[in-house]
Amino acid sequence: MTAEYVGTTLLLEKNLPPDRSLRRRLERCAGFVVEVSSAEEARRLLSEGGVALLVADALFAPPRETAEILRSLLAVRPVPLLLVFPSSGEEIADKLAVFAQSGFVTQETPESLLRIAIDNARRLFEIRMCPPVKRTGQCAACGLRERCELRMSEERFRSLVANIPGVVFRCRSDPEWTMLYMSDLVEELTGYPKEDFIENARRSYVTMIHPDDVSLVARRITEAIGRRLSWEIEYRVLRKDGGERWVYEKGVPVFDEDGALLFLDGFIFDITGRKRVDDQLNSERKRLANVIEGANAGTWECNLQTGETLLNDKLLELLGHAPGDLDPVTMDVWLSLLHPEDLGQVGDILAGHVRGELENYDHEVRMQHRDGHWVWMHCKGRIISRTPDGEPLWMYGTYIDVTDRKQAEKELLEANRRLLAMQKVLKREATRDSLTGVLNRRAILEHLNEELARCRRDGTCLSAAICDIDHFKEVNDTYGHQTGDDVLCGLVRLLRSNLREYDKIGRIGGEEFLLVLPGEAGRSAGFHERLVKSVAEHSIQTRSGAVRITLSLGAITVSGDADTDEILARADKAMYKAKAEGRNRVVFISDAKAP
Repeated sequence: MTAEYVGTTLLLEKNLPPDRSLRRRLERCAGFVVEVSSAEEARRLLSEGGVALLVADALFAPPRETAEILRSLLAVRPVPLLLVFPSSGEEIADKLAVFAQSGFVTQETPESLLRIAIDNARRLFEIRMCPPVKRTGQCAACGLRERCELRMSEERFRSLVANIPGVVFRCRSDPEWTMLYMSDLVEELTGYPKEDFIENARRSYVTMIHPDDVSLVARRITEAIGRRLSWEIEYRVLRKDGGERWVYEKGVPVFDEDGALLFLDGFIFDITGRKRVDDQLNSERKRLANVIEGANAGTWECNLQTGETLLNDKLLELLGHAPGDLDPVTMDVWLSLLHPEDLGQVGDILAGHVRGELENYDHEVRMQHRDGHWVWMHCKGRIISRTPDGEPLWMYGTYIDVTDRKQAEKELLEANRRLLAMQKVLKREATRDSLTGVLNRRAILEHLNEELARCRRDGTCLSAAICDIDHFKEVNDTYGHQTGDDVLCGLVRLLRSNLREYDKIGRIGGEEFLLVLPGEAGRSAGFHERLVKSVAEHSIQTRSGAVRITLSLGAITVSGDADTDEILARADKAMYKAKAEGRNRVVFISDAKAP
């Protein structure tokens, strides 16, 4: 299980928005926050202990300087790291890629995703701090990585869909936990429909809990009610088909203003798959325990005055060499194995340690394996002895192969980027009609309200028109619903070809569309008549061949003080009047005064 993180959240910032909204979100997600604006103050607080999370502004300094500051802070005390980027910070993120083991968010990340990012940062920290074993074997971090990825997959799914992908419930606090509400997914979990559980119509949910777990569940919930706190618990559920499912339940008691308990609210997730992985990982950990205990890291000793370097056999093995392959080993020979891009970093860190600015020589570098590929190594060391005149003499340290972790960090960073991209896609999908691509009902009505507000500010007007395809049922009955779908899409293309880029179309019913036309374009009946005529004169190509349709259109032109519901009602009434007068026509109403 993930470790408990109790302590202060340290916020290192200089350029975050002045509204302090990020700090408030952090306090709700991670507890007490201390805000500092200097690296020196952050270093002091870290050295005193009690810091459980470091949240750093990615624009605290230029990227390279920020990276150096963060390295020095984490050298004082390793803690989970969360970087805060501006809304568009890909270039900065690339320059700080050395901190791929951190979580990251933007300044506008909502609270729900901020909680996930904090959890990810903590799990990445656990991976980073878990020592691997032989290069050819599996490491403890591998297991943690698999488990973290599984949890992150569940959390990403939970945050991206519109509804919680689990069973949502509300029940009374009685011995049977009588359900007042349960969501549909209870049937997928138990095999029984939700109607069976509402008011315990056919069975109570408590009868679905494994008999060995009932007392534990009851005790936890009773304790939470007594303390007026939420509860979290894992237990087994019995299915209709005789199977068992592991579930995770989180709930909260709801009280009225007088402190009386009203009911219990919560949700239940199926975690059977995760439990199975946990069991496998526990078994694997036991098998690897002896291997990990006996594993030796590669060790090195270096005389900084002469360059003499001593390596143990394990370190040579990590790089594919046999004892004696690199003899005589000197500092220059060893540096020749470093990746050219890492030489500058190694030199800077070593110089800082020699000068006493860094307590330890601590960095991660790429080293060339004997067969040519690059191995990520975590090097730690320090000066142990000095010459009589105070010059550094012998330095000792270790090398650990962290290639697998670095790959995991890369994959997790990419997963975070994909998550942000998916957010953008889902935001678009939430406002679009899935068939035609135009705005859906909620989105077009929001747009109408925005345009009315603009009209009030600017003293302008707009036109709203509702159009309906005449005899559309006959199209579906004659050609089938797929051809009907083709007709709807073809109509949208025709309407768009006659409208301006900033005119908006929304689908508000089966074959009914709402047009919102700002400004002067829709102020005349002639405009709408030309639109209806254009549709009537064009054939729409479908999978069943060319189909012709006509429209009945009701339009109203109003100023900004109009009411949305009234506009829709009058435009709808005008559209039905057009149908009553013979269809394929326009009924136009103008309430707007000429400027």
